[in-house]
Amino acid sequence: MVWDSETPSSITMARLLNSPPLDVYRELKDSALDRGAYWYRDRKVEEALLERDDPLITLGLAQYCATPDVGRTLYARGTSENGDQSYNKALRLAVLSNSLLPRGLMSGTFGVIPDEEVLRLINTDDKEVTDEIYALVRNPGANKLLDKLYNAEKPFDNIPEDKYIRAIFWSHQNPAINEDNSDVHGPDLYAWGIHKGIKRLMQTLPVTELGLQTAYWLLHAAEPSHVGSFDEDPTPMFKRWQPLELSDDFKKYHDGDSGLDLKEEFLCMLAALYGSYSTKTTDNKLQIIYIGSADSPDLLMRCAHYSNERNLSPEEMQRAYDRDGDSFIVAALYNETLFWNAKTRAALEDLIHGRLIQRYRQRCEQIKKNRPQFNLNPVSEQGAALLEDDAPQPTEDQKRLERLEVLLTANAKQVQRIYTVLSWVLVLVVIAVVLIWKPHFL
Repeated sequence: MVWDSETPSSITMARLLNSPPLDVYRELKDSALDRGAYWYRDRKVEEALLERDDPLITLGLAQYCATPDVGRTLYARGTSENGDQSYNKALRLAVLSNSLLPRGLMSGTFGVIPDEEVLRLINTDDKEVTDEIYALVRNPGANKLLDKLYNAEKPFDNIPEDKYIRAIFWSHQNPAINEDNSDVHGPDLYAWGIHKGIKRLMQTLPVTELGLQTAYWLLHAAEPSHVGSFDEDPTPMFKRWQPLELSDDFKKYHDGDSGLDLKEEFLCMLAALYGSYSTKTTDNKLQIIYIGSADSPDLLMRCAHYSNERNLSPEEMQRAYDRDGDSFIVAALYNETLFWNAKTRAALEDLIHGRLIQRYRQRCEQIKKNRPQFNLNPVSEQGAALLEDDAPQPTEDQKRLERLEVLLTANAKQVQRIYTVLSWVLVLVVIAVVLIWKPHFL
């Protein structure tokens, strides 16, 4: 039975208080998949479950509860120096990864965790606490935290540069980066703040190898419409990163999706994503200015053109690739119009290779998410072959499991055959015994 908003709380409470701990844990987990759980969960039910004092139910509450007081109590237990420290750490990590608790409208930076504790975790040098930082900045419900972090607002307005970059880098895997709940009732202000913050970071992260790595993966993870936009010429931002020289060691151990080095690919991404800006005309109307052209002597200006030009033909795409190679592909993957025309999409599929195939797949999935009518299937034989070859291959463990399943299936069939044969043998024995002894009973 599902814990929902329609079942009376008294029934839910009676059922959960008399259910096995594993069933309660599973129900907490399943109901947390519904974001509305934050609003319809009855705090009295969760408080009653807490009083059961069962380790599995307590852990489930830490991960999936929606009641702030319960969350605070469990985090306090997790920070206690008493009891099983491995279990205490599990409670801490469970609360920090709970995606429901940070969604409270009137809560602080991270729901039930005080700003002082959030700041302590971000600033720590203790390697034993890195799991907690990772859980904190990757929590899918922590959009308010990301907004403040990316825009360096309190409590993140005065922290050491290395700690700040670490938190930004680890946050790039947070799905909240690409979440936007704007609707007819109004905009999602946190999403808007995250978009603005990503643009700000491209302008403020230190021009170092670590800063480049952080900026690259943040842009790589974000959907094109979620990176903010300029209302002025964006080219000074491009020029800011151009002087950075990469060491041989960095080039050796850090690469992206293309044949370019990480800085070259990042600059192409910058130009593609920020290749336009808005301005107001003399009559106060909004006008979009697209920078760059196909004939520009500057590669980044050409990349800006490749990502924004709506009328690229397959022939023009080939010429651009012949001139700029992977720089063209990286930029063109941000041009959504190429994906909606069968000819230009086929041309793109003919050009992609290596890890850019995975980037192409990512872009298709992003487009599908926002426009469900988009067809994920490749439109060319070359594209079909590439995507098939790029499909994830089973690991050795998976192969062993598959062999084990085959073996178990074969053994099960053999046992079934033996069972059938023995059954018939037993039947025949019974018949024989009856026939042999029948005269003695006559």
